[in-house]
Amino acid sequence: MNPRDRLLPRFWSIKDKEYIYWDCYMQTAFNRLIEPNTYGLMYNLYKDSVNYVSEMPTGLRDKKGRLIYEGDIVKLSSDREVVCLVVWDNKETGFCVEYKKELYRFNTYKKYHLIEVVGNIHENKELLDE
Repeated sequence: MNPRDRLLPRFWSIKDKEYIYWDCYMQTAFNRLIEPNTYGLMYNLYKDSVNYVSEMPTGLRDKKGRLIYEGDIVKLSSDREVVCLVVWDNKETGFCVEYKKELYRFNTYKKYHLIEVVGNIHENKELLDE
């Protein structure tokens, strides 16, 4: 696991209905540093919970190498396929997958080559209904 993977949050723009990935946002931010409201960019995104939903990465990658974030819908494969939502659980103090209203710990010893990100809670909510 790359330690950098734990530091790249993404933000769902409620108004624009699209994701803002922090590493991409920072690349364009340097072009706008003359504007006074661009200082403290990450703080401004976190603070604005009316317009943005912040989602942290788990630090794990799926079988295709994509970083798995809180709010992602993942397909777990073993003897059968299960579609779950990745959530943060304060009680467990860690990431869990939610399946049929139950939370299961996102154990680090699992075989992550069997996990695939198939969508996210904002754009593909219908995947959880199946």
